[in-house]
Order: sequence, then C-alpha cells, then structure tokens
Amino acid sequence: MWSRLVGVDPALSDDARLRAALMLGIDTLTLHGGANQIRAGPTSKGGRALIILSILRHLHPVGLLHRLLRRGFECREWGMPIIDVRGEAPLFNITKS
Repeated sequence: MWSRLVGVDPALSDDARLRAALMLGIDTLTLHGGANQIRAGPTSKGGRALIILSILRHLHPVGLLHRLLRRGFECREWGMPIIDVRGEAPLFNITKS
C-alpha cells in the first residue's frame, strides 16, 4: 500500500506516477528511480521500506498530512478525508528548484 501511496510501486503507469508526484509535490524522476530500485529487487542497501522512507523524507512537511490523506483517497485506500483546513493544501511547483 505505501509504495502505491508514495508513487514508487513498479506496477503504476506513468500517468499514475505523475498524479502521485503532483499530489505529493515531488519530482517524477525521484519516483521513477525508486520504482526501478524496487523492480531490481532487494539489495544489501535495503529494500522497499527504505526506498519508501527515502521518498517520505523528500516531501515538503507543510501540508504533508493533508496531501497524504488526499493521495490515499485517490489510491482508494480509504475514504475522502474530512479535515478542517482553510482552503486547499498547497500544491508545490515542482518545476522550480
């Protein structure tokens, strides 16, 4: 479930990976790299869990809970999040460094 949630599941399509990147505010190259590492199989450097933790560390902390809740709803892992926020969580521009 977590690999789908953060967009590194090797079975995801490019379109699904792009939606994950836009929702979470991370670049697609990082997600493609993580998916390729998982596809290659376990290594001495760690497996799927370490790759997922690496992705989570790359995510901007502002609005992270809201973005993860929305992403989980998009992946059909849980229902629509009911969270009291003022406006939408920020969507980050991933084209700027």
